[in-house]
Amino acid sequence: MMATEQIASPDSIDSAPQSATSFIVAFVGSIFQTCGIVWMACDTPTTGALHLPHLFSTAAHFLLVAAAAHVFAVWVNATMFSGLVDVSVPLLALTIWPSVVWSPLLILLIKENSVWTILIPPLIFVSATRSLIRWTATDEATTPNQSQIPTLFQIERTQSFLRSIGPAIIAALAFQSTIAELALTNYFSSGLQLAAGISILIWSYPAKLRPIRSRAVPTSFRSVVSRTGLVYLLLAIALIPYLAVPRLAIGANAFMHIKPKSTQSKNVKQVAAHSNSDDSYLGIILLSPKKPHPRVIPQPAPIRPSSAPRQSVTIPFDGAYWYFKPPYQRPRPGAIIAHGDPTKKTIRSTNALPLLMEAHQFLGLPIRTTSFSAIRLSIENADHIPGAIFVEIRLRNIGPKGITSQSLGAQVLPSSTRRITYASLISPPVEELLTFHIPRSTRLRQFNEITVAIEPAKERSLVGTRVAVQSFELLP
Repeated sequence: MMATEQIASPDSIDSAPQSATSFIVAFVGSIFQTCGIVWMACDTPTTGALHLPHLFSTAAHFLLVAAAAHVFAVWVNATMFSGLVDVSVPLLALTIWPSVVWSPLLILLIKENSVWTILIPPLIFVSATRSLIRWTATDEATTPNQSQIPTLFQIERTQSFLRSIGPAIIAALAFQSTIAELALTNYFSSGLQLAAGISILIWSYPAKLRPIRSRAVPTSFRSVVSRTGLVYLLLAIALIPYLAVPRLAIGANAFMHIKPKSTQSKNVKQVAAHSNSDDSYLGIILLSPKKPHPRVIPQPAPIRPSSAPRQSVTIPFDGAYWYFKPPYQRPRPGAIIAHGDPTKKTIRSTNALPLLMEAHQFLGLPIRTTSFSAIRLSIENADHIPGAIFVEIRLRNIGPKGITSQSLGAQVLPSSTRRITYASLISPPVEELLTFHIPRSTRLRQFNEITVAIEPAKERSLVGTRVAVQSFELLP
């Protein structure tokens, strides 16, 4: 009778389920809230914007934001669900932190669209599952030995066949779904599927039924410190692609298989509306060496179509490259003037505003827009920084009455969308041809300047693109 009363006591029945509920409520609330806060508060740096000290401080910033968000989330959930959580907040926060500490690395890899994202959800959920097993285990001193309990009849309980193979079937389906999601390059989804499969196997493994020595401190302080240090090191490694050292950054980018997401070109005014202008930045004008131009410049449009030009005219580029920042439309008075090749120069922004680049070719005599149907742009791309590069041609007519212009549209430079590999570091510059059609109905009747606007994607907009205009071919 004494043994029977000990088994039926409320403390022995409610202790494990109550503890499991405390852990699950705190973990689920913390992982969602911490990831959300890190996503909003920590953004990926711009390519080429980090120096070595800044790299480690950025990694520390990610980690500190996650730690503060984790403690706040555990406190909020313990307060809101006080009826379900019966453990002190410091103990819960310390126990769950080795699992939640991976959240800043997960957010960074998701924003980088890296293939290594697949590994982080399994690390989070495997760690959480193991912590939950330790958390719900009762102390050996308070766990009654079943062999010592006197019973009149002892019936051996056997597990059903479906229940025994069920976890294995679910895990196998999760692993197959992981492969399918990985083939579709859905790295985060594949990571979640992999985490679910591994966690089910760990939770269903018979070793979880073995009692653990003590539940007083499920997670040691040493494991918390070591896990935090490991994540900090991995965060620093994940930030190497944003270093201002091109070769090191490109090598790390190739190792991490970062695939920048497509970024559409933004209006300069829209970007400037959310940023403060840098009044100290005057801009740069980079002059190209002069090249011989064809003597025959296309004349005004003929009266009869039969006399229209039948041959194309090639104009080599020997104009100037403008580097400036919004909200200005050109380099300001006093800008630096230098000679050189943009494919061999490294020009950076001085703050968080994007660096804009334009190539201006003055033609001299005006050309009728109806004389030619398209312009074929020859451009050289020697840039190895990942991220799309948008190229736009604008026809401008500079006259006494002012400046009028006509845009021929923007195109993505195909070579800028390729994946950066180690072999591309030593590959020669890529020469490409882009064709821009001149609309038949346009208000611009003639032009005497061709402007090429070169706008990189947002993630690499603080560094000038190593792109050079070679020539313009006016097609009849």
